[in-house]
Amino acid sequence: MSRVATVYLRPMRDLETIDAELRLVRHLRSAARERGGPLPSIDVADALLDERRELTQGAATAGAEIFQSLCE
Repeated sequence: MSRVATVYLRPMRDLETIDAELRLVRHLRSAARERGGPLPSIDVADALLDERRELTQGAATAGAEIFQSLCE
């Protein structure tokens, strides 16, 4: 049997949207902690942080390339 990989390409969102979702996850986990209930999975926050890192690294790389081209 062969395994087929499914690729999911999501549109890149802006930092403001990602940060707002991170704040929402933080508030949901805080509320659950205060109630003494089970905490929502941290997987959502991990995925958002990964997306944020991809976005900021891409901007840093593009900025470095522009700077190098200006210096030449």
